[in-house]
Amino acid sequence: MRLAQITPFRQAIKVYSILIGIGDDLRHLSNLRDGLTSIEHSIDRLTQVMTPLAPVTAPKHEVDIHEINGFRLLLDDSSIVDHMVIHTGEWEGATVRRLMQLAEVFRGKRDAVFLDLGSYWGYYTLMMHSTGIFPVIHSVDADRYNFAQLQANIFLNKLDDVVTAHHGAISDAPGVLMMQSSHSHADKNRGATRIVSADEQNMTARPVKAFAVDDVFHFEGAHIVIKMDVEGHEDKALLGMRNLVANNHVILQIEIYEEQKDRVLPVIGELGLRLIDEKYPDFFFTNLPANVICG
Repeated sequence: MRLAQITPFRQAIKVYSILIGIGDDLRHLSNLRDGLTSIEHSIDRLTQVMTPLAPVTAPKHEVDIHEINGFRLLLDDSSIVDHMVIHTGEWEGATVRRLMQLAEVFRGKRDAVFLDLGSYWGYYTLMMHSTGIFPVIHSVDADRYNFAQLQANIFLNKLDDVVTAHHGAISDAPGVLMMQSSHSHADKNRGATRIVSADEQNMTARPVKAFAVDDVFHFEGAHIVIKMDVEGHEDKALLGMRNLVANNHVILQIEIYEEQKDRVLPVIGELGLRLIDEKYPDFFFTNLPANVICG
């Protein structure tokens, strides 16, 4: 198709043709017609050598920002947890909903606190924030890369006045531990990175500051919901929070695999916590009386 047949060129040529037809005897219109014909020929030659521009498409990145569940999330599609959230909208959905349900007993408590111990990039942090129960949230993660992602999600959702992020490993005493790099996890689950024991050889491990919960959080009489997922270090983490449990109203969700029970359950008994529910490998405990909360 000639460019002269396409709007708006077609309309312009039509108008000029009418003017030319009114009086070919008028020299200035005759000149105008000649000039227009020359322009039209030039345009035709130009369109013959022009090729359409290829459509511009954004590059696909594994790490990108997604709008999910009312939050803006920086997620890594190569990691299992992130992948599930991107494509299904949730991770451990039944377990998260159960913790949210149990937390309802603290609704209206101005001293309600949520502790996300082993937070990864803050999935539990954000979901528990969405309940509107907790004016104060503390999120802790020991892996450098995961912690950076956690900070990004706090920033993206403007939660810096609610959520305080702590980089470190929860343990029974202050010190330095070796943390497996989340990049090196065999099954690409960056949320499952863990503390490396002293007798292990792990070339990806990095030193990380360790601290006890009781050395950092000094609540008295508060209503505290705790999620603990520290990948095999649960017994040590529990030993470092004796005062917190003794001096506050606590609901605890903790991950305990079969091989950990002999180490973890005795410590939970020492803390005076009773079992109220389980969704293996997560178990729910409390020190609240049965007439306040039950399974």
